[in-house]
Amino acid sequence: MTESAPITAEQIVELFRRDARARRELAVLLVSEPEVRLAIVNAVLREVATKEDIEKLRRELREEFRRELEALRQYVDRRFERLEAEVRELNRRLWWVVGTLIVGWLAVVIEQLLLYLVAR
Repeated sequence: MTESAPITAEQIVELFRRDARARRELAVLLVSEPEVRLAIVNAVLREVATKEDIEKLRRELREEFRRELEALRQYVDRRFERLEAEVRELNRRLWWVVGTLIVGWLAVVIEQLLLYLVAR
């Protein structure tokens, strides 16, 4: 009688990979064992987010949103202040131009009046 070589773990894995029915049966056997089921549940629970995890993430996201919103507000405020200053400067220059035009117009009117009076 010849003895066969012992089966390796790699061969067992390959057999289960090829046989879906055997995989299902193994899964049923494993989860029916209380210790194995508890180990699986504990492993899964370590990967699941708790309410506290979600609330912590929510607080962090809110804080990050507040910081980003405040940074944006400050940026917009600075840009708006700069724009206001530029508008004030343009307004000031416009009044100088208008004033200069009025003075020039008045000078022409006075000159014409004087020429009229001299010519009379």
